[in-house]
Amino acid sequence: MGNSKKTGVSILVIVFIILVAGYIATNYLSGRIQDELNSALGEKSSHEKIDVDLFAQNIHLRSLKFRNRGTEINTPKLSFKGLSYLQYLKNGKIVFDEVSLAEPEIIIAPSQDSVSKSKVSFKKEIEVKVFKTSKATLELKGKDSAGNKLFSRIREFEVSGIKVDSSTINQMVPFNYNGYNFKVDSLRINITPEHYIASESIDAKNGRVEVRNFKIIPNYGPSVFDQKILYEKDRISLKVNQIRLDSLSFSFRNDTLYLQNPVMGISGGDLQIYRNKTLPDNPKMIPLYSQMLRQSPVKLDLKEVSVDSTRIVYEEKVKADRQVARISFNNVDGKIDNLTNVGLDQKDLPRTKITASADFMDTTPVEIDWSFNAANQNEKFLFSGSFGRVSGDSMNAFLSPSMGLAAEGSINSVAFTFTGNDDMLSGDVQVEYENFRIEILKDQSRETSKFLSAIANLFVDNDGLSEENNIKDIQVNRDKAKSFWNYVWLGLKKGVLDALVQI
Repeated sequence: MGNSKKTGVSILVIVFIILVAGYIATNYLSGRIQDELNSALGEKSSHEKIDVDLFAQNIHLRSLKFRNRGTEINTPKLSFKGLSYLQYLKNGKIVFDEVSLAEPEIIIAPSQDSVSKSKVSFKKEIEVKVFKTSKATLELKGKDSAGNKLFSRIREFEVSGIKVDSSTINQMVPFNYNGYNFKVDSLRINITPEHYIASESIDAKNGRVEVRNFKIIPNYGPSVFDQKILYEKDRISLKVNQIRLDSLSFSFRNDTLYLQNPVMGISGGDLQIYRNKTLPDNPKMIPLYSQMLRQSPVKLDLKEVSVDSTRIVYEEKVKADRQVARISFNNVDGKIDNLTNVGLDQKDLPRTKITASADFMDTTPVEIDWSFNAANQNEKFLFSGSFGRVSGDSMNAFLSPSMGLAAEGSINSVAFTFTGNDDMLSGDVQVEYENFRIEILKDQSRETSKFLSAIANLFVDNDGLSEENNIKDIQVNRDKAKSFWNYVWLGLKKGVLDALVQI
């Protein structure tokens, strides 16, 4: 009996010692963890309290307001789950099964602090098996008070296999990871004072990306837009039903973003461009696409970009008292091969090649074939194509407002081949037409000037179905304040007019 009492007392003493030791260890670890968290959060951050449940291996920060170098995060709860005590006590390594943010508001503003670009010393190792958040908002502030540069609602966001150590802390993205998965419900990015980008949803998982209802939206209607700009400028409105990337890979090398993807698809686009030609020309030089690609701050390596079921409409105001000139391309299908500016010093860099087909003014089939090498600093390119039958009625939607002309009859076909560089374009144009007449409209009206029209038609060969209408060795000089498309249009216009007007 006495031995039983002694045994019971011994057990109670042992349990008591374990409880006391556990309490001391708990308080010690809890205090140490809280100190480290407060140190990591910084003096400008605040929270209501830190709950440390060492038995459940969970840590919760309530009502966190994080502030650091222009970044603000407001969240009702930041949770750390599954802390490994053994790794922490033995190696000083911080390992969590999960870190989560509850409904955070994230605001990033240009920092006013003078931040040194020298390398940060970081001796700890942190591993997080899963980081996740939901119902988040993200705002990126502009440099002035004009509003947000970016705003997004993020429905779900998850990154797995996160590792932070001394080798990652000074990278542009200061950690390595194994995978990601996120869903964005809405996105808005201000890209110019006159335009912004918006998207209804973005789904991305480990390289597979789908963007729905992507848009470029002008802030103003055409008349207000014209009042906001000093020089000629395109007012762009774009809607795209779907953008797909099959295997997007991105990385940072020396602070430069690299984007690689084997196949990108753009489906159901509607692009509308308006330009007021009565405004002064912008004297700023516009580089050709090869130079734009070569000098892009983002490194691209897109093997194939396909476009289908798209419409392009271009409108141009030439005179204030006339209707806008309008041309359209419907059912645009196209493909870009080797859209790349990576490895420009290699001898066998593949040419960027663009092929496309469309219905010009709803009825006329048109095809183009265009290629260039982004490494060629002479900006040399090859551009060829063909148009099918174009009626006078179709042409008048552009000719009457822009040139004060009206056409009768038809052009049966146009084929052209141009080579060019940053200075000059040259090539050949072949035109077939019949019963073609030109009428010159009286200024400020749609009424025909019979006298001027009669003189003009003296120089028009009304039936051009022979080899005489192969116009060779066309040459036009580039206006470097104008776009690539203006450059090609000048060559095409010169070839067609030379074929029509026999002087």
